[in-house]
Amino acid sequence: MSSSNHFFCFNGFFQSEHEIFISLFLLFFKLFESF
Repeated sequence: MSSSNHFFCFNGFFQSEHEIFISLFLLFFKLFESF
């Protein structure tokens, strides 16, 4: 039970980091598109 709870916590952290990575990727894409 404890290990599964830790897994869900890690999964949530990975999802938040993934969303930040996508937002940064879109930001760079818009910057290059402006050129």
